[in-house]
Amino acid sequence: MGIINDPEFLAYKEELEKRENYTFVTPEEEKLYSHMSIKPKNFSLVLASRHPFLWAYHVCRVKPRDYQFKILDHMLKYRSIAAVTSRQIGKSTSVAIFSFWAAYNNKFPSGTNKDTKIVIVSHTEDAAKKLLRDIDNLISRADETIASYTTHTSHFHRNYFNDRIKKKTIFEIEFPKGSIKIFPPTGKVRGNTADVLIIDEAAFLHAPDPDYFFSSEALPLISTTSGKIFLFSTPNANSGFFYEIIRPTSDTPLHGWKRIWLPWTCVKVESILENIWERRHQMIEKGSERSFKVEYEASFMSGQYTFFPTEIIDQCIDPNLTEEISWDQPVTLGIDFGDVHSRTVVTVTHYNKLEDKIRVLWYKEFPAGYNNADLPDFIERLRKSGKYKIKDIVVDDCVGGRTAIEMLKRRGYHIIPFSFTKSKQEFYEYLKVAFATKRIILYNDVTMISQIKAIEAHETKLGRTQIHKPLGGRDDIVDSLMMACSPYIQPKPERKIRFASEVLRRRIRK
Repeated sequence: MGIINDPEFLAYKEELEKRENYTFVTPEEEKLYSHMSIKPKNFSLVLASRHPFLWAYHVCRVKPRDYQFKILDHMLKYRSIAAVTSRQIGKSTSVAIFSFWAAYNNKFPSGTNKDTKIVIVSHTEDAAKKLLRDIDNLISRADETIASYTTHTSHFHRNYFNDRIKKKTIFEIEFPKGSIKIFPPTGKVRGNTADVLIIDEAAFLHAPDPDYFFSSEALPLISTTSGKIFLFSTPNANSGFFYEIIRPTSDTPLHGWKRIWLPWTCVKVESILENIWERRHQMIEKGSERSFKVEYEASFMSGQYTFFPTEIIDQCIDPNLTEEISWDQPVTLGIDFGDVHSRTVVTVTHYNKLEDKIRVLWYKEFPAGYNNADLPDFIERLRKSGKYKIKDIVVDDCVGGRTAIEMLKRRGYHIIPFSFTKSKQEFYEYLKVAFATKRIILYNDVTMISQIKAIEAHETKLGRTQIHKPLGGRDDIVDSLMMACSPYIQPKPERKIRFASEVLRRRIRK
């Protein structure tokens, strides 16, 4: 009995495909797929160029599967697509096919040269090189097709497509009226223009700040062309630009985006299904079921575990509140100092002593590379403008913030240093309890909430809990929020001891 008739597999498949907002091939798409799969009586490059599937099947001699046809058809029809996919279902093949088809046939011309510019961003440099090799292989297969049709004729061509390449490097292929450039996620993309921008493994970009790269480096590539943009990835952290566009807990993606979501069960090749099914059993036996769910079920759950359960964060969100950029009662600031790879964040909170509640009022996130020495002037403007009555400032006691901290002290602010090395684990536990007991009130800010929910933890070999940001994600806002709440989330006796030690320290300084 094959896997497609295995009751255990069929029950799993049925249950899985009800869990998330997965998309599958519709009957209409299946009918069109079958129609396009019919070999024409006479080969024609012109007819094959009408659709990327026809180009793959009749020119490159690669027949995409039905779900790959869906991807290619959507790439043709829609301007902005975000695709969540399992591993091993050929998403990179779809990218390679579409890129070759569009660039060679000049399908999306723009600019003074009226040519089609494809820019692909891959998550690493090695992945970028591999993807271009995949495109190069398609071109070679297309050459074989033309050679077979022109054998024994006066129009014989051994390298029909390769002979038409004007320029070729490990990161670029240029045709007479179209080009394909592939980049790692770095500043190298600057200065380019794209008619089609494709970001592969968008949730795993090896960039210091993936969100900044996406908004400030990638999106400007299509700003003058109003070009297409396609994001492909397996899931990663429950935060970041890819997560926010997909919106996995919603019935719809971010406005303006078309969502494709494919788990491994969309494959119909029995040998592939059997291999992945066996891999699932192996990963479960090794205790890696969560990793399987991420990599193959395309499920947005961490390979570790999330430190703050979603339900305790959701109960602290007041949907009627918005950010408060001014407040007439004393506030506490929490400052997490960033550097070239992370962001400086200031969070403002107010503690209501009568209700024993902490309200998060507002946060300010500065860009990566911000000069922390400019921060005291920013805080001084907040105070002088009358927006906030600043009572305490809890600061990240790190080397990168020393200059700013000394400047704030000289200006008379009450500074409470916070050591992440000594106190991070302890105060994150306090913060978790404060969320669980509804002592913290949050306004519904998507970036802040998703970052809180994405914080991960795992148990070390010594049995200790290590708390950290997710791979490719950030924790700057949460760290800042935790510091802004820190004077009020400790158990009460400890609050008194901490306050007394601060008073003693100030007296010693005097």
